[in-house]
Order: sequence, then C-alpha cells, then structure tokens
Amino acid sequence: MRVAPKRRADIIEAFGAAVRQGIDATPGLALLPAPPIARTAADEPWERLPSIFTFSLPAPHAPGRCLTPAEARQVYVWLNTDLSGVLPQAGEVAARICHIGQPVPLAQPEGAGQMGRCASPPGRG
Repeated sequence: MRVAPKRRADIIEAFGAAVRQGIDATPGLALLPAPPIARTAADEPWERLPSIFTFSLPAPHAPGRCLTPAEARQVYVWLNTDLSGVLPQAGEVAARICHIGQPVPLAQPEGAGQMGRCASPPGRG
C-alpha cells in the first residue's frame, strides 16, 4: 500500500472517533459492544483497530423497539438515494448520498429488530 501504516492507523482512529461522536450526539442511537478483533502477530497494528461499528436504530413510532427488517431496509434505501425532489426544504442534506453499511438483525424481546453497521472502507484487497 502507498499509505504509510502510521497514517492508516490515524485515519482509522479518526474515523472511529467521528462515528462514536456522531452516535453519542444522536438521541436514540446507541453504540453496541463489539467482540475483540482477532489478528495474528504478523498483522500490522492498524489492522487491530476497530473499523466496523454497530449501533441500534430505534423505531421513532414505536418506543422501546428497534426498526423491523423492512423498516430498516427502507432507511438504508433512503440514505443511498437523492431525496431532494421529495424533501426540497432539506436542500443539500436531502441530496447527499450516505452509504453507512447494511442493516443487520438484532434479537430483542419483542422479536427481530434491526441495527445499523457503519464500516470504514476496506484497508486492503
């Protein structure tokens, strides 16, 4: 890779800090715990840094539960769509394409719900 390992680590750490800050600043979202990253001694230190962040996505119309799979999929589609024609009052924000990762199932007392995953771009091919 052309990017020095130290710079890679700085980028991944900054990404993680931004994700955590964004989730902390958004009412209703909660960062979920992640298992430790399993790497070998041959891996570089930057490869041991978290780059996938899982968070709960609450259902605003149904307090106490997360979105259903269908609801979470719709949010995912909307985030990957220019919605400025539907929400002209939102201007540039509605036009912005936001690919944050796919919705994944989350077990909860009322049945299956959803959570989102925010992942950094892949570090190597």
